[in-house]
Amino acid sequence: MSKVGEAIYALLSADPGVSNLAETRIFPNRSLDKITNPAIMYQVLGNDPSDTKDGVSNLDQVMVQITIVAKDYSTVTQLSELVRLKLDRFKGLAGNVNIQSVQFLNSMDQFDEEGRLPIEISDYKFRVIR
Repeated sequence: MSKVGEAIYALLSADPGVSNLAETRIFPNRSLDKITNPAIMYQVLGNDPSDTKDGVSNLDQVMVQITIVAKDYSTVTQLSELVRLKLDRFKGLAGNVNIQSVQFLNSMDQFDEEGRLPIEISDYKFRVIR
């Protein structure tokens, strides 16, 4: 699990609202057809390190996509709002990861490939202090 993944899991699994709906179904890079709903999946899309002249980056900007799936649209939107409330503008220690800030960037609604399950996909930028 990446450092950001560790932070996402720590923050979301400790949130009473999120855990009430998704329990511990918070997964990295999981296929929709292999999970019980509702669930949260996260994927690191990229890492933009802040290189310095003298050494390695001490601050990484990590782009993350969070996908929420449930059997009904109401649960998807409720869970998505809880996730955003927990992550957006978070700063501090999450698990063993020092987060300078988290920024919500955008979201979109769609359905799974068979058109059965509603999905919300949201993008976040994590600034991780190394």
